[in-house]
Amino acid sequence: MRVGCLRRSLRVGKMTVLPLTFLVLFCAVVQDAVTAPVGCGFDQNTLSFLGTPIEQALCLLRPVQKGAVLAPKLSSLPMPLQSLIGNKVSATAAQLDQYLTTLSIPTDALGGSTNAPISRAEGGERPFARYFVIHDTSNNVCVDNGEFARADHPDATWNRLSTWSNSKDAHLFLTRDGKLIAPQGRTFATPWRATKLESKFGTATRGLFLHIENVQLRVAERKPGMPVKRPDGTCINDLIAQTPGFSEIQMNRLALAYIAASVRRGSWMIPLFHAVLDNGISDGHDDPQNFELSSFAAQICQHLRLIDGSCGN
Repeated sequence: MRVGCLRRSLRVGKMTVLPLTFLVLFCAVVQDAVTAPVGCGFDQNTLSFLGTPIEQALCLLRPVQKGAVLAPKLSSLPMPLQSLIGNKVSATAAQLDQYLTTLSIPTDALGGSTNAPISRAEGGERPFARYFVIHDTSNNVCVDNGEFARADHPDATWNRLSTWSNSKDAHLFLTRDGKLIAPQGRTFATPWRATKLESKFGTATRGLFLHIENVQLRVAERKPGMPVKRPDGTCINDLIAQTPGFSEIQMNRLALAYIAASVRRGSWMIPLFHAVLDNGISDGHDDPQNFELSSFAAQICQHLRLIDGSCGN
C-alpha cells in the first residue's frame, strides 16, 4: 500500500482556519521529512546509511505498523543477526549448494547461481549490493471471504507462478506455500530499483539494493457508516494485514535467500524494510506488515547449523 502526500495534503487542507505562520512551520517540518527519509541518513556520496552495519540495521528494521507508522529504532537485534550483520560469511557457495540439494531446491533458485557475484551500484565507487530489502505484496481482497484461511494453498491465485513471473517489482517473489519465483528471469546480479528512495537518488543507487517480495493478503479497515468499497468498486484501503504476516515456509525461504545473497557478497548484508526506505517520501509504502524479526533470525540460525555449523550447537 502507498501512503503519501495525498493523504497528508488532505489533512493540511482542512487546517485553513489556522494562522499562516503555523502552516509555514508545518510545511517546513514536512519538507524536512522529505529531504531526510527515515532519519537513517542515506548519503548519496557513500551510497550508505549512517553508522556501522548494525547501527544501520537497528534503524532500517523498525517494525512497520498499520498505515506506515514506524516504531522507534530498535535497541538490539535478535541473534544471530546481532553477531552476523557486516561480518564475513563463513559458509561457502559449495556448502550452500550441497545444503540446497538436500532440500530439493535448485542451486540457482535463490537469485541465481551461488557462485555468481551480486549486483553493483552504478555510481560512486561501485560497491556491491549492501541492502536486502524485505517487501510484502499487499494483495488486497478488501473483505475476507475465506481468503485468509486458504492463503497458503498452492493453487490460490496469489501463489501461482503466472501471477508474478512478469512482475517488475523485485528480484525474487516468495509465495505463501514456498515457491521461489524469479520474475522475467531476474537474478541478484541484475541491478534493479523498486523503491521511492532509489528513484529519488537516481541511477547511482541501481544495484545497491536486492528486493524480495513476499505474498501477503490485506483487507480494508472498515470506517463507521461507510462502505468498504468506493463507487468505482475499488477498496477504500488495504490497512489490515494477515497475522503473522508471513507463513512459516515463506519465512524459511526468505532466510535462505538472505543467506544466499550474503554468501555471494562475502559479508552479511543489511536487511531492511521497504516502508522504512520510503518513510518521508511522497507516495511511500507500508510494507512489510506483521513481520516477525525473531522468527526470521531463528530460521537463519537453523539453516546455518546445517550448512556449516556456524550458528552454534
